[in-house]
Amino acid sequence: MMPSSFPRGAPHVPTNHPARRAVQEIPRPHRHRRDFLDIHLPKPLRALCDLTTLRLESGSFIEPALRNACSDILYSLKTTRGDGYIYCVIEHQSTPDPLMAFRLMRYSILAMQSHLDK
Repeated sequence: MMPSSFPRGAPHVPTNHPARRAVQEIPRPHRHRRDFLDIHLPKPLRALCDLTTLRLESGSFIEPALRNACSDILYSLKTTRGDGYIYCVIEHQSTPDPLMAFRLMRYSILAMQSHLDK
């Protein structure tokens, strides 16, 4: 049976913690979002994306128990291969978590399920 939350790697980070505020302030204006992705996407992936079509999608796929330490953002956009998504997860973590790859995969699958449900 799959756990509904992951207590490991789920430190309590107060709302006013600098790391939490930084997560909440991920580029808001549209031009800053494009610049952020233009800088941070790997060049081969960036070449596939039309960042002028970037659109912020609503919703979060982070486990409720981790929302004090994590934030996620889902963008939709056009690519050279059709419609696509870019999913960003930012997490404050003070210790390594052996389940991190599993959590990222789970969040991505939830985002894909959301797309299929539309």
